[in-house]
Amino acid sequence: MGKPLEAGDVQIIRAGKGISHAEHIEKGGVIFQIWVDPDLSKTLQQEASYDDYKATDFKVTETDGTSIIHYAGEKGLIHLNTPGVDIRRIRMTDIPFTWAGDKNAIHSLCHRRLGNAGW
Repeated sequence: MGKPLEAGDVQIIRAGKGISHAEHIEKGGVIFQIWVDPDLSKTLQQEASYDDYKATDFKVTETDGTSIIHYAGEKGLIHLNTPGVDIRRIRMTDIPFTWAGDKNAIHSLCHRRLGNAGW
């Protein structure tokens, strides 16, 4: 069993041939969880595995009131067996924002007005 994760840490679980999985969230804890489908022709023959990353492992890029952490994808530290996945956290101040994503890709965006709260 892995060590408890701290705020900002990331855990990647690769199910491989199969896993048994349980979670325990402490009172007041917050979690963001996303599941992506791997290339099953490759991964179903692999053993299950997981990797823990500390928040400090990830580089933060700051530009014009926007900070970006690249978790997975071309600029990310995390390797996934799912081609084309790009996972990043973007924090913006209250400035006008325009984004033109790849029209041939699938995008999932989560917006949360933070104020003084953390995420």
